[in-house]
Amino acid sequence: MRRVICGVLMAVGVAACGDEEGANVRDTADASLVDTGDGSSADTAVADTNADAQDPDAGDAGEVRDAGDATDTRDTLDPDDTKDASETGDTSDTVEPSDTAETRDTADAQGEVDTAVPCEGLAAGHARHVVLSYPYTAAGGSAKAWKVLALEADGSLGAVTDTLTMGRAVHGRVAFTPDGRLGFAPQDNGTLGVFAFDAQGRAKVLAAELDPGVYATAVAVDGDRLLLVNPNWAESGGGVYAAALDCDGNVGPAARLYTAKNAVDVAVRGNGDHLVVARAAGDTTFGHLHQLRAGSGAWTRFDSVDLFGHDEAILTAIAVMGDERFALVAQNSEFSAEPNAIGVARLDGAGLLAEDPVEVNDPVSLVASPYGDAALVVSGYGNAVHILSYDPAAVTPIKDLGEPAYIVSRPSLPGDAVLVGASHPGQVLVVENVAVRRFRFDPKAKLVDLGRTAAGSGTASIPGSIGVQP
Repeated sequence: MRRVICGVLMAVGVAACGDEEGANVRDTADASLVDTGDGSSADTAVADTNADAQDPDAGDAGEVRDAGDATDTRDTLDPDDTKDASETGDTSDTVEPSDTAETRDTADAQGEVDTAVPCEGLAAGHARHVVLSYPYTAAGGSAKAWKVLALEADGSLGAVTDTLTMGRAVHGRVAFTPDGRLGFAPQDNGTLGVFAFDAQGRAKVLAAELDPGVYATAVAVDGDRLLLVNPNWAESGGGVYAAALDCDGNVGPAARLYTAKNAVDVAVRGNGDHLVVARAAGDTTFGHLHQLRAGSGAWTRFDSVDLFGHDEAILTAIAVMGDERFALVAQNSEFSAEPNAIGVARLDGAGLLAEDPVEVNDPVSLVASPYGDAALVVSGYGNAVHILSYDPAAVTPIKDLGEPAYIVSRPSLPGDAVLVGASHPGQVLVVENVAVRRFRFDPKAKLVDLGRTAAGSGTASIPGSIGVQP
């Protein structure tokens, strides 16, 4: 994949990609973590987003990244490509939708739930951590290294508290149970890395490469079960699956809730409906976003929408705005003459409606602001983040306000982004070449760059997947 070879070259100090001024080449650092921006008034830059923010006018499976060594070029999946069915689980299984529970339950052999077992979670106010994969060796080969870093009181990254060995993950987002005790990482070979935190904040691997019976590229915790996304075509196992989860982190066999084609991610709405980013979900109806609803014993497709006006999109990410009136879907096809863009879907009671898409180069990740008035878009090849303003009452509800002012230099091949949440309102972590960068949403569609924390130098310091412990 092109992003990988760019990252490798840049990690060793070669200006190979991005802007022509070489701003993307990072100064090398030692292996310790160095915060190069503390967010103080002296070195904090605020986006100039006064262009009428309230003007009344996001694995990824659509683009499967190559899991090979660091000399590979970017490998994107043509929309008509499929994976061999031998990589997938049983394609015929369906399960009855289950209610979200406050407790996780003991799984039986069929992935159903038997006996409710109250789970002992971590104490309120427990120490929090950031979990990162490091998928390359110093020589540029494949690695299965993970690091656990302390999340400091101001939201910055602290010292490494644990190192873990699980599966390789070039990109992706780690999911956690709401209490922060259990974590689940989708990995390049379709397995899950499962780990747990104890009361002292130490992390322990429970299963390095758990095979849940389905090739999973995205995972979400949904009450007493995991939702797993298989990116293949329906006939090769593609769809959204559920696997029961117990208090000890044991994962039951996955069973398919409904079929999908080239699914990327699933978001659960407040009413329990699923929003699925895929080329089809529930049946063969084409679209880029699909709303699935639990019926009596089965899930059915409620609606679908074509957000881009063509069938060449490579889908990468979804973000649902806080009021659940709009959802954003990213596509970054390199095969099409159509522009990369953020699709905008209006979510009303009658179904899904497409608004005009917003053009952004290579959007790879999306995060909605907790203030309900903006979203952050990560532009991978653009070496940038963009701030989108949001006004559901406006004729044009989503507008690109451009980039914030960056501290020292712009991002370098940025990737997945996650909201820090909890006691750090509005803060977002974005992985980039040999570093993690921190941003902060402010009200009125503002975005502040709080600086980057270097992970070291060389290919072994390139981060991949990321997750923030609740």
